[in-house]
Amino acid sequence: MKTGTLRGAIKAGAATFAILLVSTLLAFFIQSKGIRVENILIVYVLSILMVVVETKSFGWGIVSSFYCTLSFNYFFTEPRHTLVIDDPSYLISLGIFLAAAFIVSTLTSRLQSQIALSSKNQEMSEKLYRISEGYLNISEREDIVSYGEKSLASLLGKPCAISLGEKARAEDSSPAYASSGAQVRLIPILKNGESLGVLKIDCSSGDVGKDEWVYLETMLAQFVIALDRESLHKAQESNRINIEKERLRNSLLRSISHDLRTPLTAIAGGSEFLLEHLDTSDSETIRSLLSDINSDAVWLGGMVENLLNMAKIQDGKLMLEKRPEVVDDIVAEAVSRISKNLGAHRLSMERAEGILLAPMDARLIIQVLLNLIGNAISHTRPDSSISVGTQKTCSAVEFSVSDDGGGLSDEALAHLFESFAAPASGKGERRRGVGLGLSICKAIVRAHGGEIRGWNNERHGATFAFTLPVEEDIHVGE
Repeated sequence: MKTGTLRGAIKAGAATFAILLVSTLLAFFIQSKGIRVENILIVYVLSILMVVVETKSFGWGIVSSFYCTLSFNYFFTEPRHTLVIDDPSYLISLGIFLAAAFIVSTLTSRLQSQIALSSKNQEMSEKLYRISEGYLNISEREDIVSYGEKSLASLLGKPCAISLGEKARAEDSSPAYASSGAQVRLIPILKNGESLGVLKIDCSSGDVGKDEWVYLETMLAQFVIALDRESLHKAQESNRINIEKERLRNSLLRSISHDLRTPLTAIAGGSEFLLEHLDTSDSETIRSLLSDINSDAVWLGGMVENLLNMAKIQDGKLMLEKRPEVVDDIVAEAVSRISKNLGAHRLSMERAEGILLAPMDARLIIQVLLNLIGNAISHTRPDSSISVGTQKTCSAVEFSVSDDGGGLSDEALAHLFESFAAPASGKGERRRGVGLGLSICKAIVRAHGGEIRGWNNERHGATFAFTLPVEEDIHVGE
């Protein structure tokens, strides 16, 4: 017998002895007052009831019934102090008393069992409800498994582990119930007859109780529902992403077909004119046509570069080759490349004091500057001024491109860095451009750990600025 069981039996026996002793003393007191001895039977019935209530045991109630019957016969019936009964009526009374004692003991024990079962069911129902609520706040498969293991361990009071998919098949080649009394019980997790995994319960401290099976099956059903919800959410998210990709692809094709037509037509027309009239055209006309062809070709090259970068970003293959670079050199290179496309625009540089160094992928940051300056050229008046500036903040280097060409509309500000959303001026002007430039700028800057933003400035134009994180000792004074 286990120590806990023995201790409980001793405690119940002591309580039974104390109750029967008090009831016997009370019976003697009643007899001394000349009260009819039949009333003593009521005292003993009450004592049996108290024993069952106190010990919560039908067995101790039966023991008390026999004791009370023998005690009443021995102490309070003639002849006393013997178990012999002279009066047949006492024999009938004792029989009725013993039957009543059995009935009282049985009913009380059953009532207590039902109360205990009801209380346990309520407690388990509350636990199941709280566990079910907990699943609602979990979305990842690994978190669902971890939460399920902890919940089952709390419910059963035994260590539990859940294996799903291939891992479950590798660990358990036969997803059948383990035999009763096994150290580890393996329970298949099923959905519509299909095995999703295996629940392993450490039964070294005792097997799963019969009453716990119902709650265990309910818990497994909740676990399967949570897995279904997570799978459904992933499927919906995958469908949403696929739909968005398809929408972006269609938008890209429409935009490219529209945006390529104009420069290609201009290049084809200009080159055809030169082929047909090269000998008869003056040098100024030839220079102008070649300049236009070059401008359109450069723009097409920039768009192709943006498309390639966008493809790398979407595939997660945009690799950075960061090294410390002189910030002014990066800006000067971008300005040099785009100076041929300025037209009537005026472009200036606002240099920071001293020499600024920042870790970056020079090729990609130059592309960001080309996109920002190119947007300023494309979406402002021909006579607008554009300035490119740099400055050192507390922990970053900031690049900015500003213009005075009319600013951005409220709608454009709300969707600046979305794909296919090309900047539009406050007057609604919108010139060529697929609208990939700013979204690519954002992706490149974010990949460097920086931030990018745009706003309308005090010059009645727009300003775009982005930051690149830099260590404090990377600033070198002149």
